[in-house]
Amino acid sequence: QQTAPRMMTMTAPEAESMDVELPDGTVVTLQAGSEMKYRTTFRRNFKDIFLTGSAVVKVNNRPYDKITVHMGAAEIDVFDAHFEVVAPDPSAEVQIQVYAGDLAFVGDEGESRLRIGTHHKVTYAATERSYQQEFLVQP
Repeated sequence: QQTAPRMMTMTAPEAESMDVELPDGTVVTLQAGSEMKYRTTFRRNFKDIFLTGSAVVKVNNRPYDKITVHMGAAEIDVFDAHFEVVAPDPSAEVQIQVYAGDLAFVGDEGESRLRIGTHHKVTYAATERSYQQEFLVQP
């Protein structure tokens, strides 16, 4: 008989951010008032984070292990990246900025995947199902 995986819930206080280290070494900095849920046991190809709000995520994975960050019906597939996601209301808009590495974003309804690389920022408007992508020039 198989038991359901246990979920851990972490919520940052309203006035400050909070660092959380996941079982695989990934570090998530939850911004004020944001919430994250994840399974207490991470297994290969079975790593899911459920995020409400905003966070900076630094994934430290082996090349073939994927973490999926879920925000409402949208999701981000990450193998090895350092990025920020802002999604206070993922049914309206999701912003992703990649500092290092690359990832794939999938909007509502599993529509086409958008690959986002280092120094790129993408804003996804969920109601219009449209993307706006920009390259961020580094000083």
